[in-house]
Amino acid sequence: MNRPQKTVLLILVLLVVPWILAVQKAFAQAARVYLDPTPLQLDAVGATGTVKVKLENLSGSAGFEFKLSFDKSLIKVDDINLLIPASGVIPVKNIDNENGTVTFGAVALCEGGVCPNILNGTPLEAAEITISAVGQGTSGLDFDTASYILYGTEMGADGWPVRVSADLTNGRVQVGETPGGVTINLSAGGNQVVWPSGLPAGLTSLAALGSIQNDCGSAQSISRKKNGWWESAVYGYGGANFALTEGAAAAVRVASACVWTP
Repeated sequence: MNRPQKTVLLILVLLVVPWILAVQKAFAQAARVYLDPTPLQLDAVGATGTVKVKLENLSGSAGFEFKLSFDKSLIKVDDINLLIPASGVIPVKNIDNENGTVTFGAVALCEGGVCPNILNGTPLEAAEITISAVGQGTSGLDFDTASYILYGTEMGADGWPVRVSADLTNGRVQVGETPGGVTINLSAGGNQVVWPSGLPAGLTSLAALGSIQNDCGSAQSISRKKNGWWESAVYGYGGANFALTEGAAAAVRVASACVWTP
C-alpha cells in the first residue's frame, strides 16, 4: 500500500470510528428507575406495605434524588429507608403527607478522580418506602420527571459525578379489592390475547399501553388485524388508538414477563 492510500485509509478510520461510537451510544439501553412491587396491594385502610426503588441498565451510581407524588386521601408515607452506606454520603429525606409528596436521595463526593458507587444489589436498590392506607382506591406513585437527579460513577470536570438520563416508571398502590379483578399474564415478546370481560369501560390501545407500562415497565405495542391489515399502537410513539372490546383478538408485545391489571 502506497503512502496516499495509507493516508486515505487513516482519514476514513478517523471519520468512521467516532461515528460507530456515537451509534453504539445512541442504541445503548437507558437506565431505568422503577418501583417494586407495583401495584402494591394493601388489603384495607390501616394496612401497611413497602415498595423499593430499583435501578437497572446502570452499573453503579454515586448519587440520586427522586420525588414521588401520591393521592394523600388514599395513602401516606410512614418512612423512607435509604439503602446507602452509613457514612461518606449526604442523604436527603423529606416526607410531605399534607401535599402528597416524598423526596429522597443521597450523593457521595468524588475524591482523587474517583466517584464511589453507593448502591448495591442486582438490580441496584436505592430506597425502601413504607406506606400505609388511609382510604380505599388506587393511588399513583408518580415520579417528577422534571426534577430528578441521577449520577453515574464517572467524575466530571467540575469534580462532581456526571449526570445520566433515565426512564422513570411510575407505580401504583391499590387499597382494597382490585376493580374488576381482571389480570392478564404476559410473556416476554409477543402474546396472542383475546380481551376478557371486565375491562375498564372505554379502554383504548394507547391507554392500555400506559397501564401496562405502569404495572410492568416493559410496554411495547398492541396490534390488531382489521380488514386484512394490521394496525398498531406503539408505546411512546402513538399509532392506532382503537377500543379494546370483549372477545376481540390482539397481539400484545412486552419486553419482560409480567402480570397486567387493567
